[in-house]
Amino acid sequence: MRTRQSDTRQIWFWLVAVIAITSFFTFLYTPFNGDDWAYKMTFEGPNAKLDSWLSYPRWCGSHWLTTNGRIGNYLLPPLLIAPAWLRSIFCAGAIWLMYWSAVKISDTKNCFLSVSLIFIMAFGLSWWDSMTLYACQLNYIWATALVLSALLLIKSQRHPKVSALILSFIYCGAAGMGHEAASLPITGALIIWFLFTKDKPTKAQYILFIAFAIGSILTISPNTIARGSDGHTPDDALPWLLLKSDPAVILLWLAIATLALFPKGRKAVKDLMMSQMGIFAIAAFFSMCISGYSGIVGRSGWFAEVYAFIAIIGWIRMYAAPGRTVPSIIMSVLIIAQGLGCAVWQYRLHKDSVEFERQYVESEDGLVFLDATRDNDIPWWTLGHLRGVPDADDAFNYFAYARYYGRPDLWPVVMPVEAKELLPLSPGDEYILDNGDILTTRMHDTKVAATYSFSEKNPLIITKRNGRTMTVQKVPGGYYLAPLITDPGDRYDNKSLFKDEC
Repeated sequence: MRTRQSDTRQIWFWLVAVIAITSFFTFLYTPFNGDDWAYKMTFEGPNAKLDSWLSYPRWCGSHWLTTNGRIGNYLLPPLLIAPAWLRSIFCAGAIWLMYWSAVKISDTKNCFLSVSLIFIMAFGLSWWDSMTLYACQLNYIWATALVLSALLLIKSQRHPKVSALILSFIYCGAAGMGHEAASLPITGALIIWFLFTKDKPTKAQYILFIAFAIGSILTISPNTIARGSDGHTPDDALPWLLLKSDPAVILLWLAIATLALFPKGRKAVKDLMMSQMGIFAIAAFFSMCISGYSGIVGRSGWFAEVYAFIAIIGWIRMYAAPGRTVPSIIMSVLIIAQGLGCAVWQYRLHKDSVEFERQYVESEDGLVFLDATRDNDIPWWTLGHLRGVPDADDAFNYFAYARYYGRPDLWPVVMPVEAKELLPLSPGDEYILDNGDILTTRMHDTKVAATYSFSEKNPLIITKRNGRTMTVQKVPGGYYLAPLITDPGDRYDNKSLFKDEC
């Protein structure tokens, strides 16, 4: 008969299953955004790039030359034209595999530590930085799941059959192509770890590592190298960028550096580095370097943080095995509650998205009259997991959306239903809508600045009115001013934003 302790150890297993189920329903009602539209138009839309699957391999080769070698981007076009239920199964499955692999590879075998790892991944990773875009799902969540599961495969395959070795070789090669910030650091960390520990892999493990290393090299395309050599303005100064994107890595290595100053501490550091958790500690540092070089705040530190979380939990496991069932249940309830809440809210936002798309496709002027839920009206506890109708400042989303529908110069303008009876404007008109938005013809004394310009006819214009920072869009007879809603992950050119009151 099972003991109570062995039962509670399975909490994490069922927790991951529930996370996958709630994620399925969230994805089922998640609209496309940004890069999703660009990849969807590979096969669909008025400007579809390919008219036959026979051209797909050539498209993949072109993508490697001109963009990058991440396998997620190769998989995006077929995934985005698949039925929503099938796409949702794949994405929910990847989330399940990511969490399951993280717990397994941390080797905690402890309920509290396993649930703690899931908890800090669920609430500590940069989900807010566009992770609900399918493009980011495949490039980050799928890549994490592939890399971690490939490492488990390499670890377990000691004397496999030839057929199993061939399949494992293909899988590890594909996993290595997940993302350069995921697989390259692991490749480097494994080499250092093998040299440091003098641990000798079996022939099968060596073959699978070679496949993984080749895949990681293939993520580096000519365009990746070209972009690296171009001058680019980082989102923030390096210290702040790392603090925002890689805090767990910094914490981990500060602990390592501090402990290395003391004899007992040096033994703890040696224990970490000699164990397989040392691989993740080293990989976290390497991935943090890539994050810092990228200059991007947020998702650039995704893989570094995952590796740091695994290393920290695995390190704790060497010295403690707390059997705390109640905290494990509390953390599980919080994760499940957030997942259920996100699914319900995404269903509500989906209704707005469907109406938005219908009106835009049917309109002759791009005007959409809809009392849509704005990003700042979505509860904070959703942590950026959700997507609805783009706000007025989401210029790239509108650019990608309009281009997909073959109307690159006719971007959507989404206004409250109240505005429908006020257009077109006459000279001198100015109306303040119930929600505070403004319809006006009086722009002669207002300074404006285009912060982004994906289309000459549709720059993102920002101004200030009565202390409020607002976006400006053209409408019949005048302009529509809506509040600038800066979401986490938005990257505007700060130099062109207004500093002075107008």
